[in-house]
Amino acid sequence: MRALQPGNKGILIASIFIAVVLWLHIATERIAETAIRLQPRIIGLTDEQIVTVSPPAKWKLRVEGTGKSLLRHSTDELPLIIDVSALGAGMHRFSPVSTHLV
Repeated sequence: MRALQPGNKGILIASIFIAVVLWLHIATERIAETAIRLQPRIIGLTDEQIVTVSPPAKWKLRVEGTGKSLLRHSTDELPLIIDVSALGAGMHRFSPVSTHLV
């Protein structure tokens, strides 16, 4: 076994390192899906406005992307800010849809 001879150990270790780095690069390029927890927070309430029904304490948002982008943006919990400062008097209902996401 020439690969295990003392002179080749450095090359063997470098080859294994390069193989692991390439494998990680390719494995994180595939499309994956995960759920991110969101904690809603209402801002912009005036003294005349009240919230009659509080939103759920935590929401889950399902996201899809490459493994690298999901790792880059992964966090335990993100704030979901609901700005009501532009709403006038009267009853308003907030139903989240994908166009609300920035």
